[in-house]
Amino acid sequence: NNGFVVEGNVIGSIEVDVIPCDDLIPEFGYFSVLKIDVEGYEGNVVRGCKQILIKKPKLLIEFHGEAEIRKYNSSVDEIFNLVDIDRYE
Repeated sequence: NNGFVVEGNVIGSIEVDVIPCDDLIPEFGYFSVLKIDVEGYEGNVVRGCKQILIKKPKLLIEFHGEAEIRKYNSSVDEIFNLVDIDRYE
């Protein structure tokens, strides 16, 4: 099954810790590639990558449509603004 984000305790779900990518910089340095496939949660992930995005890493982002992204309080436009899409080809 494809995973997805749920809030609260849902039968059959697995709880995982969430760490913003920027918090990993001190231990691992700046990432040169970001692969994001999070079933609509893209905006939240990208918000946690602001410092990494300054370095203009290669981006591989799978979008699940505007409706899915809106479920998690984001939009495709917000994601494009956060990654500063005009800096990419």
